[in-house]
Amino acid sequence: AMRALKACVLQGKIRHIGLSEIGVEWLRVAHAVHPIAAIQMEWSLASREIEADIVPVCIELGIGIVAYAPLARLMLALNKDEIAKPEAVIGSGWAAMQFERYLGENLATNLRLMDQVAAMAAAKRCSTAQLSLAWLYHRARQMGVPMIAIPGTSHLDHALDNAAAVSIALTAQEMQVLETVSRRMRGAR
Repeated sequence: AMRALKACVLQGKIRHIGLSEIGVEWLRVAHAVHPIAAIQMEWSLASREIEADIVPVCIELGIGIVAYAPLARLMLALNKDEIAKPEAVIGSGWAAMQFERYLGENLATNLRLMDQVAAMAAAKRCSTAQLSLAWLYHRARQMGVPMIAIPGTSHLDHALDNAAAVSIALTAQEMQVLETVSRRMRGAR
């Protein structure tokens, strides 16, 4: 596949090659055939697995990251009222996904943690979604990897709010609080 994509680049049919949900070994193999411009991976305050191995390889090879589900499928966007009554927002949608973090005690734990995020967002006069995205942009800068988040939205207002997250500054203390929240989250993606 990579040789075919490389041929397409050389013929001018495509400009760059990007991959999605790839492991470190395959990323190295693919990049050896032709430089990879970006990879698309899940990355958020709730999903940080890629920081251990994928992000360092991306930094080494000069590959950007397109972070999908940066709001953990809505969980990182809930406001205080929604956290208090998650059934109104979550309904059967999250449960139907069967992801561990949205089920049973994991969900209860994660929503308690999200209450801290919502409180910090209120203190900063931004939405929980904006704070969660601001953390992700800040974390990518800390790690030295080019990253763009692609939160899904069906409303223009939400898209504009999400875009404004890049201008939210976070202090070292705020980052530490969010790091603690992240480490305490439960359930795999």
